[in-house]
Amino acid sequence: MYIVKAIILFISFLSANEGSFRGKNLNDVLSGPIPISYSNFISNEYNIPISQLNSQRGSYLIISPDNMMDHLGELVSFKRSQGFDVYLKPLSYYRINCRRN
Repeated sequence: MYIVKAIILFISFLSANEGSFRGKNLNDVLSGPIPISYSNFISNEYNIPISQLNSQRGSYLIISPDNMMDHLGELVSFKRSQGFDVYLKPLSYYRINCRRN
């Protein structure tokens, strides 16, 4: 099983589209936002400094029991200070919407 996985991994490296990140060329990468977790990979792949990349943190969804919603203000503030867009939803919101579908 290990040999099969190693062969599949090797073939995927050989057939990978070099010089692209998620199907984007260098101009597309430099002109748009990228996830901050990929900035080091993209910097190495395209040989460009990290300072030229438009890295963004993204979104942070917090789903909490209804009775805990009032106690999450500090966590929400902390995550916003780190650059995340924070969304806070009560668990009852998802229970109601799941029953409809």
